[in-house]
Amino acid sequence: LSAGVKAFTAIVSIMTAILLWHLVPIVSRYLDDVKQLRDELGQRNLELNAALRLAQKRELETQQSERRFRLTQSAAPIGIAIVAIDGRFISANCALANMLGYSEEELTELTFQAVTHPDDLAVDVAHSQALLDGRDSSYSMEKRYLNKYGDILTAQLDVSLLRDENGQPVHFISMIQDISAKKRAEQALRRSQAKFENLLENLPTAVVVCRDDGGLEFCNPTASKLLGLRPQHKMNPGELARTWALLKEDGSALPLQDYPVNRVIRDKQPLQNETVGIRSGATKQVKWAQVNAFSMPSEIPDERQIVMVLNDITQRKNMLDNLEHQARTDALTGLFNRRYFMSNINSELARAQRYEHTVSVLMIDIDHFKRINDQHGHAVGDRVLALLGDTCKSILRDIDIPCRIGGEEFAVILPQCDQQPAERTAQRLRIALAEIRLPVAHGETINWTVSIGVATSSKHPVSGVELLQQADLALYQAKRKGRNQVCLADKAQPISAQQAS
Repeated sequence: LSAGVKAFTAIVSIMTAILLWHLVPIVSRYLDDVKQLRDELGQRNLELNAALRLAQKRELETQQSERRFRLTQSAAPIGIAIVAIDGRFISANCALANMLGYSEEELTELTFQAVTHPDDLAVDVAHSQALLDGRDSSYSMEKRYLNKYGDILTAQLDVSLLRDENGQPVHFISMIQDISAKKRAEQALRRSQAKFENLLENLPTAVVVCRDDGGLEFCNPTASKLLGLRPQHKMNPGELARTWALLKEDGSALPLQDYPVNRVIRDKQPLQNETVGIRSGATKQVKWAQVNAFSMPSEIPDERQIVMVLNDITQRKNMLDNLEHQARTDALTGLFNRRYFMSNINSELARAQRYEHTVSVLMIDIDHFKRINDQHGHAVGDRVLALLGDTCKSILRDIDIPCRIGGEEFAVILPQCDQQPAERTAQRLRIALAEIRLPVAHGETINWTVSIGVATSSKHPVSGVELLQQADLALYQAKRKGRNQVCLADKAQPISAQQAS
């Protein structure tokens, strides 16, 4: 029985093994698939954990970025606002809230239209619509705002539009900077500039501004009238030089390099109280001005401007010239007087010594002048004196100095003139005066003669008084010889005035 049971069991086991044999590969593949799935599931779990950690990191970064943005927006020195498409404030920073006098929460209950000045609203809305239509990507404008208390402030507004990935508008980003102080400063500057320009326009003093190259940059109306220039007309140096000519006080032309502007540029120092004559345009009339000039830094680096201030002293100078002319001129004859003679004779002698020249002096006396006055009156005598002066002017050189030194006595300084030329000049004067016929009463004419003494300086220094005395001695010698003649000082003998008469 035991053997039978064992045999039956063996038979059953063999049969079971035969039945299960074909299932072994299937089970094996199944186990392999399970292992592979387990491995893949483990890898997916690793990747999912990595993705989760990355998502957590990105979320943290986003939170930090948003926090930094909010902190930056809050701490920004200018106003920053996120504005909805309909104009409602989504958020506003502290600077904008303080600027408009609202709290940040209060602003979020308002629209930008509510805080915009009515006169600027249409322009702002038009710009916003251009952003929404895609015609502009951003815009900037100066805009007036109304704060919580109704006060007006001026701001610089810069706006851009944020769009989503589909190009649809999300919201506006606005940056507002308060420029009210800047605008007030600009207005104050404009007022100040207007006052300054008004001052220049009405200033009786001529003001000229020239560039560093000598060209004209600006002149006020007074300068335009004085110098013959056009206001606000810029001129180059050549054109300016052709427009006016400057003169020295003695009337001679002032060299171009000595013009006030050129002197300031050359000497690098201001010019003070320089007197110049001005001849502008085609006119020959000379105006006189007292000039001050100085260098002024320009708005452009490395460029200077030269400012000239000219005071018209024409009237004063003409008056002084007239007074000076009267002080040195004899009113009757138009010749220089004794004072001028004495002030010039020594300087001419000093110049002659320096350059080894000679100076001659003529002493002229009208013969029997008292008889003319007694017979025909002092009016005729004055006409005789005046004719003598006219004759001297017509015969003598430009550098000669004829003077009336008293009564009927005249003296002439002849610079750079030796004795023989001086004697010839004296003879020409004597002959010319003797040929004059002066009409008097009743159709009569009279004539007269003169006696002339000539003295010439030598190599040895001599004073003006001494040379005049020598010429006077020669004059008396001519009178003693019979008058109407010329006598040289080195041939004259000492005589008294009583003998000469």
